[in-house]
Amino acid sequence: MAGVGILFALLLGDLFGSSSSRSNAPSSARAEPGKASSLFAVESFRGEGSRDGKTLSGTGDSAVDLAARASQLNEENVRLRTQNNELQGRLVSVLNWILENFRGKYPLSEIHMAKLQIPPMTEDFTLHPDALDFLKVTPDEERKVNDAFAYAHQTLEEIEAAIITVTNPRPDKVILHIPPFPEDGKVLQEDLYAALDATLGQDRFDRFLQVSETGLKQNFYQFGEASRTMVFELAYDADSTTPQLKIKDGWVIDLGPNSRQVTAVESFVTNLPGKYSAYLAWLPDYVGMYAAPKQP
Repeated sequence: MAGVGILFALLLGDLFGSSSSRSNAPSSARAEPGKASSLFAVESFRGEGSRDGKTLSGTGDSAVDLAARASQLNEENVRLRTQNNELQGRLVSVLNWILENFRGKYPLSEIHMAKLQIPPMTEDFTLHPDALDFLKVTPDEERKVNDAFAYAHQTLEEIEAAIITVTNPRPDKVILHIPPFPEDGKVLQEDLYAALDATLGQDRFDRFLQVSETGLKQNFYQFGEASRTMVFELAYDADSTTPQLKIKDGWVIDLGPNSRQVTAVESFVTNLPGKYSAYLAWLPDYVGMYAAPKQP
């Protein structure tokens, strides 16, 4: 209010003062081109206070608006902090998963993955521990995979039992021969692969085949694509009176006219390997004696 009084006094001096006093007035108090007079200054000042219909009493309304805005900002801050905490929790979980699954491991390119081979199963037709770890198989998945292997193995034995032949060229030698069975073998392979795919999921199943299909075919005897011949005979060593059992196990796959692939393994044992136990019904007693556990 003191400022308004001073301006009002200046106006009175401009309107009613003597001409000499007006002529001697400081140039700063005169109206000059391009500058508003003191009267317009007063009107302008009044207009600033009432331009949007608010007076000083409107200060209370502005405080309410600011309080409401501050409350909204506080709520937004709480919401963002909550989301940030949730994201941090997710990040920690992801990092812990990475540490658990990739610590001490190195990613392989597809070129190297193509060369990697992992045994799919043990001699008793259960999932091999290396394959189990590689695929991160759960206990329930392991049980289902082992059930699929057991069923496929049983089916394989039934197919072979229907077509196997036995030859005894001499008393200490026996030959078992299993001809190819491509049609039944294809059905066996499709059923086994379908069970593995359903259990492992498409991605892990494809990866499993990439690193273990060669071993699967060997364990299931090429799924009927190859003929198989097993030769069992006694082998005498000059330094021992007890003969060893000599086993020749071979597969032959026809590749086309005048071409075939032969794979054979020859071994000398004193204990019959477990994978041959399924053929004891067709083997003579002297071979069956080697199936018993070795005495110390």
